[in-house]
Amino acid sequence: MMAVQGPRAVETVNKVTEEDVSGVKRFGIASVTAAGHPCFVTRTGYTGEDGFEVYVMDCPLESPGKALEVWNALVDAGAVPCGLGARDSLRLEAGLNLSGQDIDEGTNPLEAKLRWVVKFKKPGGFIGKEALEKVRGEGVKRTQVGVAMVGRGIPRHGYEIWDGGGSKRIGEVTSGGLAPSLGYGIALGYVPPGYSELGAKIYIMIRGRLAEGKIVKSHPFYDETVYGWKRDVN
Repeated sequence: MMAVQGPRAVETVNKVTEEDVSGVKRFGIASVTAAGHPCFVTRTGYTGEDGFEVYVMDCPLESPGKALEVWNALVDAGAVPCGLGARDSLRLEAGLNLSGQDIDEGTNPLEAKLRWVVKFKKPGGFIGKEALEKVRGEGVKRTQVGVAMVGRGIPRHGYEIWDGGGSKRIGEVTSGGLAPSLGYGIALGYVPPGYSELGAKIYIMIRGRLAEGKIVKSHPFYDETVYGWKRDVN
């Protein structure tokens, strides 16, 4: 599987497929022939951008020839290879959670701002419903927030979040880094609800010093009319 992401994803994939992929809906799936090989594509991705994940059929790891042909065809069509570092900065700017880092088995979807994935009225219920209803009734003890650095400083996973007075530790960064599209450091982390108001001043402990930041919208961090898959929708 390989992902083709970005504002030119449709035209790039269309250059190597016999079928037109422009009609595939977001989160939809379609069978295609890419570079002469049976594949299927899903209009998904973990970058916040439009794009496709291309799955090459009947292509085990020990015999990657078909996948290499599809890869090379995509590169010839204009795709630029990049790795997980680029993917991680994109998904962070889009406010997408990384499993095992921003969310894990000790995280509930209500505190992680993932209420939209929970259907409390699902017929027949679901495993964990009673626990989540209890959390909903009592209120979350912590909540995920986005942080934008005000001055210099790059927040990283595990760094402490301090209150606006710099007097006490209130939480921890789960993901952080420099946002290439924005030009400053951003982070996801968890703090008590009382410290989550948009615009609130906070600090991040970076290498023994408190660096100023503020609570911001994080899903996504950027202006959706300029960046991300919604730019054309808006």
